[in-house]
Amino acid sequence: MNFTTTPQFLPPHTLNGSNCDAVLEITRKLRDMGNKQVYGLIDWDLKNTPEEQVIILGSGNRYAIENYIFEPHFVGLYLIHKKFTTPAELGMADCNSYLDVINKVTTECDSLQILIDSVQNKILWGSQEVSLVESELIDGTITTIRQEVLEMKGHDLEAKVKDTWPQLNSVRSNNGGDSALKKDIINTVINDFPGLCSKDLSTTFGEFK
Repeated sequence: MNFTTTPQFLPPHTLNGSNCDAVLEITRKLRDMGNKQVYGLIDWDLKNTPEEQVIILGSGNRYAIENYIFEPHFVGLYLIHKKFTTPAELGMADCNSYLDVINKVTTECDSLQILIDSVQNKILWGSQEVSLVESELIDGTITTIRQEVLEMKGHDLEAKVKDTWPQLNSVRSNNGGDSALKKDIINTVINDFPGLCSKDLSTTFGEFK
């Protein structure tokens, strides 16, 4: 996404903390004062709707930002990168290293879906029914993922991933709080492979004017 100006992303802070309501409060106040260059970006949460200068992340598609960070293929790549699991345990039997896996999923069209399926099949979703949906990535790849990845509460999705791979609980930082794992997945995997992000993200940022 190319911007004509350089955007500055600032976390909101009010007397009520930093959350969706805080974003709305600050954005509305600044908008009502005539500021047309401030936008609020909030999660969908299955209920939020856009308004003037308020943009919904993946509106109508995914519950929250965690539902993009904990994409099954990003989870799989991160686990292998951190050596929390082996490539073979996630369907990549002919790979010996993280680099082998990267080469495979970026050059063989079926390999990314194999990785996704392996990750999804290891998570205890709590439901016997399996509802699969297609998801388009920025690079044009179409993947098939479980409905829960889209619509489960973001924090609940993160918890299920951690329950499946308890080693992830060791990812901490002195001041990262409960966002340490999310930040590490972004820095370790997502930043290197933005084309593997959901197309929703580029669509969302395209709404900033």
